[in-house]
Formats: sequence, structure tokens, C-alpha cells
Amino acid sequence: MLYKIIVWQSQEMAKEGLNEHQKMLRLRGRPKILLAKSYDEAIALYNEYADNILGVITDVGIQSNESDYHDEASGLRLAQWLRNHDPYLPILLQSSNTGYRQHAVHLQAGFIDKHSKTLSSDYKKYIATNFGFGDFVFRNPFTGEEYARASDLYELQHTILDIPDDIFAFHARRNDFSKWLNARALFGLGKIFRNLKLSDFSNQVSDARKFVYEAIAQYRMSKSRGIIARYERREFDEYVTFSRIGYASIGGKGRGLAFADSILKKETGLNRFEHVTIEIPRTVVIATDVFDEFMELNQLYPFALSNASNEDILEKFLQARLPEHLLADLQNYIQWVNRPVAVRSSSKLEDSQLLPFAGIYKTYMIPHSDKDKSTFLRMLCEAIKCVYASVFYAETKAYFQSIANHLAEEKMAVILQEVCGQKCCNYYFPLLSGVALSYNFYPIPPETVSDGVVHIACGLGKYVVEGGQCCRFSPRHPQHALMFSSAEFLVKNSQKIIYALSLDPAAWRPDTDDTINLVKITPDDIIQHPARSWIVSKYDIRNQQISDNLTDNGKTMVTFNGLLKYQAIPLPEIISSLLSTFEEEMHAPVEIEFALEKDTENPYLSHFFILQVRPMYLQHSIPVENFPEADQKQILVRSNHALGNGIFENIRDVIYVKPEKYNPAENYPIAIEIGQWNAELQQSATKYILIGPGRWGSSDPWLGIPVRWQQISGVQAIVEVMSENHPVDFSQGTHLFYNLISCGVAFLMIDSTHPTENIDYQLLYAAPLIKEGKYTRWVRFDKPLTVWVDGRKNKGIVLH
Repeated sequence: MLYKIIVWQSQEMAKEGLNEHQKMLRLRGRPKILLAKSYDEAIALYNEYADNILGVITDVGIQSNESDYHDEASGLRLAQWLRNHDPYLPILLQSSNTGYRQHAVHLQAGFIDKHSKTLSSDYKKYIATNFGFGDFVFRNPFTGEEYARASDLYELQHTILDIPDDIFAFHARRNDFSKWLNARALFGLGKIFRNLKLSDFSNQVSDARKFVYEAIAQYRMSKSRGIIARYERREFDEYVTFSRIGYASIGGKGRGLAFADSILKKETGLNRFEHVTIEIPRTVVIATDVFDEFMELNQLYPFALSNASNEDILEKFLQARLPEHLLADLQNYIQWVNRPVAVRSSSKLEDSQLLPFAGIYKTYMIPHSDKDKSTFLRMLCEAIKCVYASVFYAETKAYFQSIANHLAEEKMAVILQEVCGQKCCNYYFPLLSGVALSYNFYPIPPETVSDGVVHIACGLGKYVVEGGQCCRFSPRHPQHALMFSSAEFLVKNSQKIIYALSLDPAAWRPDTDDTINLVKITPDDIIQHPARSWIVSKYDIRNQQISDNLTDNGKTMVTFNGLLKYQAIPLPEIISSLLSTFEEEMHAPVEIEFALEKDTENPYLSHFFILQVRPMYLQHSIPVENFPEADQKQILVRSNHALGNGIFENIRDVIYVKPEKYNPAENYPIAIEIGQWNAELQQSATKYILIGPGRWGSSDPWLGIPVRWQQISGVQAIVEVMSENHPVDFSQGTHLFYNLISCGVAFLMIDSTHPTENIDYQLLYAAPLIKEGKYTRWVRFDKPLTVWVDGRKNKGIVLH
């Protein structure tokens, strides 16, 4: 009979588990029955387990150790002894002699007649009411009437705020909270509340109530860290950090986030930073089986795998229907989300070490719309379809072709992630976003390759990963950032554009370009931001000086002085610790995408959000024996900033930007022209060398030529040329950069101001011309070129 009651209780409490593992642990934590055969044995068991005993059931007559006979008074003596030690311990006396009922009343104990026809239900009723089983019932201490009821931890937490003081005090004094929690295998919380005394608080009931509420909140938050919970519409926990819809894979990006969440829970040393929380944003992943269902439901594969344009593919996907169960989950999701949402790709192949797929798929951000839930749901559904459609865009197909993989085997999960940041002048953006690498390809003394490197920018991280003008520093040498070298350098190279999300739902629309719904604002637009002193300064043009007093006159500049010079929070130390921790756990160099925001309610608290973690791809060193000391006349390109390893032969074709015609204002048409030559070379699978100024693939056309993957998918070696008139940092940390090096493309960076690095443009102009455009030339040498790259020494050379 008792075991049936315990099994019922175990099944009820297991429902609160966030996944199958937690439910199993709840079942294993079920209440246990301790059997005492005598009075003395019962006393010994109580003394050993007093803090965890939910209640005691005893016969009136039990055996003592001194006698083999039952003593009619032993059960009563035991009950009296227990009552003296714990005035609120539930005690149930049982006997076939109903005359003992009055003794039970005197001892404030329950009584059950063994001959009762309702014995089973009497047991269940008493145990459920007094042992903490079933719902927690709040009762009026004077009448015993039910005032409120809580069926789970969520309801208990919120009901505590609404009950009268006398009811809260009544249950707190009786250890009812502790008892109920222990019965549900929540022993940590139960132990805290068992020792709770109202006299410990200055404002007794009010402060104790707040303590109980916050303790439950902290437990629920900690319980949700480091796990992947099932998304349950009817039982969703608002404190869950990471949950999933569906049963299949959560994709590469999803795996990275789940990994980061588990490490943050395990590594308590990361909690040492005062006034800074390190966490991942609240995340829901739609697994790949939902993608399969969507594709099959709408029979999209034949059209998606065709040569249709990106625009036609997107239109077809937008007309398709999402599965009904997903729509129901999304309808529930929008009820509790209270921030803008980033709808991100997480394909099965994404973020792997060998093939990162960085930036190949799309991310769409949608503004939060609390007043118009139907509009919010429509935007969310359209954004999910946009991510699904991006699997079949031309650039994706070109990437799959270059890595010799089959697109039809790709599966897409979708991440719904709350956007980090806060509102400022009807825009929404984080204080800063950034990318941190544990391996620095281009260290500047005193930096070393193992010190890592960070690129940060104010606003959304799209600006960073697409090669915008960012603040670069080593987390172990933040004071040596180039940004601090001179006022002149800062004015020329500081961030001029900030990516933000418009909060106007009416302006949002689906498009093949995932930046279409982002707005570009200037540093002057964020001067009202509550944490502006951390990121901006004033530049006095007349005196050519930087001032961190924002009341001074002058031009507003993004400097991050408050963070890097004055250490408002230990940002470099936080990043350095995370890089070391994740690198150790992954056994490989890592890349972290992150964002920082200041708490809107507590001005002393900041939140550091990890948005993505993935292993970096580093080509294994292939020794280049006898690196050539060639005659100067044989050298087409020489670089001391080269990436890659090996010898690349039989390359005859070179596409280069004509230096005398180069104008950064015309970088977009230059990219189109290069894409045309690339398409022709791809038809014959011909590899080539690409040479041009600035940072290839930058989203900021003033920093370099904004090529996309499909426009350079056949390249074998890339040469970036930095000149005195165009001083831009070399590529590092951008999505295109990682895709190129993972495909074995050699990188040679040329600093034209350095005497040992050069390009022989005379040789290029003398080579036989295949085609010439307004901005570029495509030439083919009579004899094959050879590219030598030694990544260990960062040396590279192209010989003809």
C-alpha cells in the first residue's frame, strides 16, 4: 500500500524534469521507506536521518529491545519522544483499538483504524496532506481552510508572493516548505528551508518571503544550465536556457551553444568576475527533423535543387506551410519571449573544425512586438523559412561544389535566440559584439600567436564577422591595442558605422539579404546610451586630442576607452579566461562570438553573452623543404604574412585589380566583375590567383572588395595588398576568411610599405591577357606559376 503511494508521488514529481535524464534522476530520488522493528531501532533511525524524515507511521504497540513482547505503550512513548524533538513532525498512529484515537489527538498525531473499510484511501489522504506528497496546500492557520494550492515548483514560487503574512509564517515555522521539497527529491532547497527561521530576518516575514522566492528562482536557473530540455508547451519553464523542438540533430551551431552552456555550469572559476554574469542567451532550437518534415510536406526538393535564382527559391519557401505542431509551439513561444529574436542557422555540417560553413547560411533578426502577437508570429515564421531557403542559395551550392559534398544530404536546424542588447532611440543593439580567437595569425609584438586576438565593435556582430572596421586587441595585452597608438590613427580607423535593429515591425520584410532589416547608425546616434562612457569619447579637431569627458565639444568616436583603458569591467581578462577554458575543453584552438550588455535594472551589473563557440581550423604544417631563394626577376609576389602550408603548382591564371584604376567607392562593381571571371574559370575547374587591395570579403566596401563566396569559389591563392593610402588590418575573424583557409586556399598579405614584401605589377601587365574589364584584368602565363607557403614562418612566395 505504501509503495503504491510512493510510486504515484514519484511519477508526479518526475514530470518536472526538463529532459529524460532529469526525469530519471527524479524517479531515483523517490522517498525511501525505513523499517524499524523495535522502539530503540526507531530512535536510532530518527537520530541518523532526522533532517530528511518526511513523517513517521507507527503501531501503538511495538516491540522494545529489552523484551520479545509487544508493549502496548511503546508506540505512544515513541510518538511522545518524537513530538518532544520535533513539534511539527507528521506522526500517524495505527491500531485496531479505536480507543487510542484520543491519545493521538493529545499528541497532535493522526490516527488510522486498521479495520477501516477505507484504510487505503485514509493512508493516501493523510500522507498526501502531511508528508509533502501531492500539491502544496496553503492553509489558513486559524481555520485550516485551503487558501491556495501549488502543484509544482513554478506555482509554489509565484504563489508565495501572493499569500498573506500569517499563512506564510505558519508554513515556514512548521517546515512545510522543506518537507514538500524533500518529498520531490529537491534536497538542496529542502535543506536550506529547513534551517529557515523568521527571526533570522530583520523584517521577518517580508524578507523571509523574498529569500524563499529568490532561492527557488536561483535553483530553477541552475537546474536549467548545461542541459538540453524538451520544449513542452504546457510545462515550459521560463528559466530554461536551452531547449529543443523536435527529436533529431540540433546542428553544429546548436551543439556549440549547448557545449558552452555545459562548460559554464561546470567551470565555477568563471563566476569570479564581480558584477558580470557569463551566460548564453535563452535559446530554442528547431531540430533537423522539422526541416525534413517541412521539405517533404511541401515537396520542395526538386525546385530547391534546381538552378532557380535565390529570389525564386525564397518566394517558393515563403509560400510553403510549416508543420502544424511547429506553429503551435511558436504560438506558445511568442507568449513569453520579451526581446527581439535572432533566427539563426544551425546545419548539421556547420561549425565543424574542417568545414566551418561560416557565414554561408543566413541569420534574420526580428523586432519584438508585444502588442501585435500575430505580426510577431508572422515575422518569426517567415524568418524560419528564410533560413531554410538559404540552404539552397547559389553561394551555398557553390560552396558545396568546392568541397565536393552533396547538398541534398544537408539538414538544417534553426536557432531562436533572444537578441542581446537594449533599446536606444528606437533602435536595438548590444553595447558591443565581438569575435575572440585563441590563435592569433598575425601577432604584433609583444603579442604571441597563443595570446589570442579579439575584434570588437559597437552594435550587432554582423559588422564584425563581415570584416568591418573594428577595434583589435590581444586579451593579454589590451593596453597595446593599435587604437591607442595615436589620435590620428584612431580618427582614421575607428568604427564609423554601427549595425542596429529597427524596432518597427511594419518595416520588417523577408529577403535573400539578411541585412535588409538592419539599420546603420553613427556614433552620434548612441550618445544617449546609458553605458556610452564605456565605448565612446570626444575628439577635439582643433587640438587633435581625444577626451573621455563626453560633455566636451567635439566629434563622437568609438574608442572603448572605458573598457580597455579604464577597465570598467575586466573585459580582456574575461575573454582570456574563456578562450583558455574552451580551448582546453575542445583540445583545439577556438573561436568565440560574444556580446556585452549592461543590465537595465541594476546599473552595477553587466551580462557577457556567448553567442557561438567553434573549433578553429589550422592547417597541419607540411614542411616546405628548401624554401626557394629565387632571383628577384622570378618573384611575382613575396610576403612575410602568409597563411597555409605547401606547394601549389600548375597555376597559370591570375585575376588582379588594376592599381591605377582602383577606387574604394567602386568596390561593389569590382566584386561583380571578379565574379564573372570566376564563373568562367569554374566551368573548366581552373584554379587561379586573386590579387587586390584591402580586406577581401569585407562588408564595408571602404575596407576592401566585398566579394561573396560564389564570386571567388575557384581561387587557389589570395593576395591582400595594404598600402600607405589604404592601411587596413589583414583578414582575420571574418566568416569568409575561415571558409577560405578551411578549403586550403593560401593567403599572402602584402604590406607595400615594407621593403621585403612586394608585387611585380610589370610581370602582370606583361602576361598574355585573356579578358579585361573596367577594374580588373585576367591574365594567363605561358608557363605555370608556383606558390610556396610556409605557415610556420609566415612566408609566402609566387614564382613564375
